[in-house]
Amino acid sequence: MRRTFFIKNLLLFLIPIMIPILILGTLSIYVARVYLKEEMARNHMQMFYQLERDISVIYNELDHLNISFTNPDIIYNVGQILSSNGISYENSKLISMIEHTINAPVLTKPYIQSVYLYMNNKEGNFFSSYEGLSRIDNFPDTQWYDKYKSGELTEEVAIETRKINRYTFEAPIDVTTLYSGIYSFNGKQNGVIVLNLYNSYIEEMLNTYLHYNDQHLLVLDNQSRIMFNSDKAFAPDPSVLKASLAIGGEQKGEEAKIVQMGNRSYFAFHWTSNELNLHFISYIPQTSTFQLSSTLTRLIIGFVSLSFVLGLMLTYYLTRKNIRHIRNIITLIKANETDEPVHSVPQQEGYDEYSFIIQRILNNFIAQKNLTVENISNQYKLKTAELIALQNQINPHFLFNTLETLYWKVLSFTGKPNEANHMIGDLSDILKYSLDPGSEVMPMEKELSVTQNYIRIQKMRYKKMFDIYFDYDEEVHAYGVLKFLFQPLIENSIYHGIKESGRHCCIKIKILKKEHHMSISVIDNGIGMSFAKLKSVREKIKEEQESGEHIGLSNICKRLELTYGQSDLMRVLSKPGWGTVISIRIPLE
Repeated sequence: MRRTFFIKNLLLFLIPIMIPILILGTLSIYVARVYLKEEMARNHMQMFYQLERDISVIYNELDHLNISFTNPDIIYNVGQILSSNGISYENSKLISMIEHTINAPVLTKPYIQSVYLYMNNKEGNFFSSYEGLSRIDNFPDTQWYDKYKSGELTEEVAIETRKINRYTFEAPIDVTTLYSGIYSFNGKQNGVIVLNLYNSYIEEMLNTYLHYNDQHLLVLDNQSRIMFNSDKAFAPDPSVLKASLAIGGEQKGEEAKIVQMGNRSYFAFHWTSNELNLHFISYIPQTSTFQLSSTLTRLIIGFVSLSFVLGLMLTYYLTRKNIRHIRNIITLIKANETDEPVHSVPQQEGYDEYSFIIQRILNNFIAQKNLTVENISNQYKLKTAELIALQNQINPHFLFNTLETLYWKVLSFTGKPNEANHMIGDLSDILKYSLDPGSEVMPMEKELSVTQNYIRIQKMRYKKMFDIYFDYDEEVHAYGVLKFLFQPLIENSIYHGIKESGRHCCIKIKILKKEHHMSISVIDNGIGMSFAKLKSVREKIKEEQESGEHIGLSNICKRLELTYGQSDLMRVLSKPGWGTVISIRIPLE
């Protein structure tokens, strides 16, 4: 019967929860995939259109150069200059104009590597943006000249990718070269304009168009050769490129096809630019494209698993409901055998007579048990407080009697008061002040008096190592100050500033009353601290646990915060070789 009841409750909870999750999840995945495909197609349409415009702007630089050198007079004069062995004064201005014309785009356009201007001449002269008027025999890049002389440049504008060695000590540079012919009056080709473009610039530009993880963008010429690649390590097989070029066409970048490369599947988008005679192909991994739908699938599986686990838990809870009260009673009875307090029984949901009776009995038992434990605890705390009070009464009397005995014992050795007697007297006053059961805030006059006792003890120890000066007005005596405020500050100056300096130093204590607070500064001209050490001291002061050096400063910082309810009342400033300043701000209101 228990098994039947368990299965019935399990189905009762799981079916209403899991069926809506499965339906909603399936619809969400389907809608997400459709939306992602449409969004991806729109993005590629915009990307290909913008890419065509940007590359067109780059290629148009050749048209600008062509326009500059199509004037018949300029063609004739350039030919005369290149054919002559010398340069006349009349030609020098024209040479300067030509050099400026071919240098201007190289200097202003980061994607242009160099420009050459050649017209047929027996001397092998031509203009380059590198060196101006140059000779083929002495120029490191002659591949373009060989191609021109071979007669291969029959098209109006020819394009090829190649490498240029500008200097022998430099690595080759990948460039795309654009050729434009210069024609004479009879239509015969009489020269060529060569425009070299940086492949790296265009490939970096391609990377700016990538919007998906692990996306790759390629630019191919009309012979299906890769000209530009956003990732040179990505090299599709020729069969993959052929299949990609069969997708869509001009103005059809929204069409996509799945291609297989290795063990990964890619969405391939293709765009043909008739204006530039180029093909644009984009590859996007399916895993990156449908990342959202994959995430939704994982979430749905997680929700279904969570629902199943929750259903099991709820079913188990309902099945064991009738024996839970008995287990609580057994637990409470066992707990009664110890002196530990018993936790209250949580209020049960729902209402029935059985639950109500058991709940009231258990709560009454728990209340009685906890009262007994609390009574025992209070008695223990009372005895502990009485023992501490008795001990506090004994310790001060013992210490005062011991100091008095030491005082007279030392006096008996010399027959008159000496430094030891003075030190014992000052120490007795300090001890009496520390054991004063009064408030944490003491009058300034009393605190300064006890501070003088401490200073006398330290000066007896360190002789003439330091002097202390006070700078304050009598009116500050009327205000309260934190108990034992000055002693740790002076001790810090002596031990960490003056003692390590090895020279006579000074400590100045300055107290100044302002409108809403009292400013206290302890200044020494000791060894000081570096910036790193000062930073470490400031961090140690603010630590919760007091450990290591500067315990007194940390203690004062915490006492100030607890007494006045404000933080950052103490500041530490220091400079190597100059000394240290500890300033404290005491609120007066």
